[in-house]
Amino acid sequence: MTSSVTVLDAFDTFRTAAEGRREEDRGTISMRLLREALLDIARLRGMPVELLLRHGVSLSDLAEDEGRISVEHYAAIWLATAEETGDEFFCMNPRPMRTGSFAFVSRAALNCETLREAVHLALNFFSLMLDGMNGRLIEEDGVAYLTLSHSPEFRRPFTYFAYWLILHGLMCFLVKQRIPVLAIDVVPAAPDFCADYRVLFSDEIRFSQAENRLIVASHILDRPVRATKADRDAFLQRAPANILVKYRNDAGTVAKIKSLLRSLDPDDWPDFDDVARRFELSASTLRRRIEAEGQSFQEIKDTVRKEIAVHLLRTTSLSLAAVAEAAGFSEASSFVRAFRKWTGVNPGAYRCQAK
Repeated sequence: MTSSVTVLDAFDTFRTAAEGRREEDRGTISMRLLREALLDIARLRGMPVELLLRHGVSLSDLAEDEGRISVEHYAAIWLATAEETGDEFFCMNPRPMRTGSFAFVSRAALNCETLREAVHLALNFFSLMLDGMNGRLIEEDGVAYLTLSHSPEFRRPFTYFAYWLILHGLMCFLVKQRIPVLAIDVVPAAPDFCADYRVLFSDEIRFSQAENRLIVASHILDRPVRATKADRDAFLQRAPANILVKYRNDAGTVAKIKSLLRSLDPDDWPDFDDVARRFELSASTLRRRIEAEGQSFQEIKDTVRKEIAVHLLRTTSLSLAAVAEAAGFSEASSFVRAFRKWTGVNPGAYRCQAK
């Protein structure tokens, strides 16, 4: 590990930021996000005051910027608004996404063999259902970009995040695992609140970008569709709202491993068996728990390496070679290739965008 004081100081700020996240906000949704969800409904039909009151939210509650409700509560309001308006997309599109649309595409996707095939089907379906929101799947260098055309009619980031939430929830349902999101890019500028998006998807959310896209590892699309008709019936009973509950970015075994790795320099990271011993688990049990959260030990390590690299690129002027060394890479070229797979862009371009 480099002995640079600058790197050591940067590591201190990285660890403080990583471990100081507001865990109490996990599993809750900001009232500001609820207001975003209701904005077009209120514009077209008036604020659904009675609906909100039935779910224990008054107008004064809704106006409280620091107020929060549970994810389950938010999901119930989503479901209720869909039933009342006949639109599962919060009345944000000129043509409503009729109630039952998500259930229909979910049933159709069960006939696909792989997640890749199902993603193509879903993107085509939503392109037919939602005007001006045409999706494509592009794969290169081990990275899958689920791109979404930009329309000047959709100026709010929330519109795109709602789309990604529905699509990502469908993907997770089909393989019966949470799928790690490497990054999300959106064309609109950042709103005054972003934390909820990062909890729901990924820490790597980028605004004011050239295109809208959700980025995942390409190999994930090779996974077979595992959901059965029985799974479908149980899952779709409260769809699409329950995708918030079932596949949100909760703390679990993966989060505990990340916390352990963040506390150590990459050169000192324990191997898999040592991690299992630290958690007083057998290696097989630890592997099952990690896989149940849709990740592998290597992917967890890569995520923390990415966090380190992103922090240093954003907050320091260190050379790419120094950033690579700090993130545990012996060669800068290997770091550049890995960073592109993690984020979809080269580290140099990322640093320029961050500024």
